[in-house]
Amino acid sequence: MAAACFRKPAPSEQAVLNRVAVTLLGDDPAQRTRFDSLIETEHYLKNSRLVGEQLRYVAHVEGEWLALLSWSAAAYHLGPRDEWIGWSNEQRRRRLRLLANNSRFLILRGVDCPNLATRVLALNLVRLSADWAHAYAHPILAVESFVDSQLFRGTCYKAQGWSLLGQTRGPPRRGLLRRARAPQTVVGARTRAEDCATLRAALLPPALQAVADQLLPRPERRRVPRTERPNGGYTRRP
Repeated sequence: MAAACFRKPAPSEQAVLNRVAVTLLGDDPAQRTRFDSLIETEHYLKNSRLVGEQLRYVAHVEGEWLALLSWSAAAYHLGPRDEWIGWSNEQRRRRLRLLANNSRFLILRGVDCPNLATRVLALNLVRLSADWAHAYAHPILAVESFVDSQLFRGTCYKAQGWSLLGQTRGPPRRGLLRRARAPQTVVGARTRAEDCATLRAALLPPALQAVADQLLPRPERRRVPRTERPNGGYTRRP
């Protein structure tokens, strides 16, 4: 992270690491309100809104909240990620739902425990795909996230084996994550080699083909020359 301060956990902190659990946030409106309020007040983006398919998690020790994580639809266009996977534009359009974006990760204020972020992320990743399949009838094959390199180091992602793929030119989603400045963000992604091969394969396994079949292919659009357009392409004012 931003502060280059690394130390081994004290015995009491190690006990927290051993006991921390990550659970899926349920449908309780009070829990959801609390979750969103903490994201909006303590997360640097000050925004709890998510797009597309989404899940929210709480890391806790015996009910005491320590960290919050939310996952949502992957970014539609992401050059470094798409080059890394090696899929075509049509494959990306059809198979993007097999990716998820770690859109928020917040260690709550007052929580100071070395290696907590790495531990929580690892626990979340163990269950993410199964939870997604239960909620949306398909698994997750790869995950991605954005790390503002002006504020953070992304150490917990690196420790979990995420690949640093490159930098974007601005905020990952126009409008939703826009701030006063447009930071350069480092793109990270994590998947198994066989899952990456599946994402770019000519055909998906039958169990995953339904995900691609839910999206109809986009029809080819022919550019009409200006000379063939009514009024030369201009609209006359009355």
